Amino acid sequence: MRVEETIQSLAKRYKVSPIKITEWMRELEEKAAQAFEKPSDNAKYLKKIDSENKRLL
Repeated sequence: MRVEETIQSLAKRYKVSPIKITEWMRELEEKAAQAFEKPSDNAKYLKKIDSENKRLL
């Protein structure tokens, strides 16, 4: 991942802890691929149940 600003400057600009930015970057690196993965069967099932619950309410 390319970072154009330092973590310190981002933290100062957005008034958050540099540690939090580092955590967010780590989480993005670990989970970014999930945004492009095919949903699992379990996720489809949960979505179906949620839709059914909304319909019944």
